[in-house]
Amino acid sequence: MKQVPFLAPHGLYPEEGRAGNRFEVDLEVRYPETAGHSGISGTVDYTLLFSIVQGRMRERVYLLEDLASSIAAEVKERFPIVWEIDITISKLHPPITQFQGRVSVTLSKKYDHA
Repeated sequence: MKQVPFLAPHGLYPEEGRAGNRFEVDLEVRYPETAGHSGISGTVDYTLLFSIVQGRMRERVYLLEDLASSIAAEVKERFPIVWEIDITISKLHPPITQFQGRVSVTLSKKYDHA
């Protein structure tokens, strides 16, 4: 998933919780090749990945680092075959005086795999 937009209430400041802010989420997962599968079972369903991210984006979290960690944990729980997760969450309009641009956090998690 790349540049998936959300309006969400994340941030330290009360106005961020009330009005929300614009975010973009990038999520990559790596898992073993699933040759021979003609259906979605046994692989990673990207509609469920989106559902996980969407659900977490609705719940207010003060730090983007905690948000990224919670998304990664839920992805791993739902899809045990995943052995690597990269997630970037960008706040498009951070409340920083005279700042133009975005702020982002990226979390990379690697799990043991056979």
